[in-house]
Amino acid sequence: MKVSQCVNCGAMNRIAGYSISKQVFCGRCHEPLLEPSPIKWARFAKKYIYWIVLVAIIGGALVIDQVQTTKGSGYSQSYSPPAPSRFTVEANPGYPPVGIMQGVQNVFTKAAQIAPLSIRTPTGEESYFVKVVDAYSQNPIITLFMHGGQTLEVNVPLGTYRIKYATGKTWYGEQHMFGPNTRYNEADKTFTFAVNGDQISGYTIQLIKQVNGNLHTKSIPASQF
Repeated sequence: MKVSQCVNCGAMNRIAGYSISKQVFCGRCHEPLLEPSPIKWARFAKKYIYWIVLVAIIGGALVIDQVQTTKGSGYSQSYSPPAPSRFTVEANPGYPPVGIMQGVQNVFTKAAQIAPLSIRTPTGEESYFVKVVDAYSQNPIITLFMHGGQTLEVNVPLGTYRIKYATGKTWYGEQHMFGPNTRYNEADKTFTFAVNGDQISGYTIQLIKQVNGNLHTKSIPASQF
């Protein structure tokens, strides 16, 4: 049995689990409850499976045609997959861009994820690799990838965490992040997710510079990310 707090009315709902075939709703206000990103993506894929397969077939045919054209041109060239269309490709750092979907990337804990966390990024070309780490052990709890101008809602286990994030335009994978120009930042406060009475505390974090904002960040070296 899981506990999910409604972001609309704040009611605590006990649910048996999540399903790609049936969305769960709040028992008080009947608004949809937050769901794990994998469930949302699975439901999306199930609904649009025909178009996904069609796009995959067309994309594969274009790649094969490109490779055959390159082989027959008489030049010695290597094929590099194009960077995702959202990115502006910078000077080649010596390793290829990596395609990535927005959402949860890794979960490093088996603890129940019941506390709501919402993160919003500023509009722009840059993307964000967000890392939620234990405030005391510095062990990672969950990692997220977000494009600029997006909001992502997830659940995390109860605990006290720090929020770190890397930013840049072109994604080269978790080993290289956004290449040599990656910028690393960390929120200067900790975030405690706990049960208060019959409610579970959560946070909405906006990584957007605001006048009189109550969240400050600081630049950190890559070794501390």
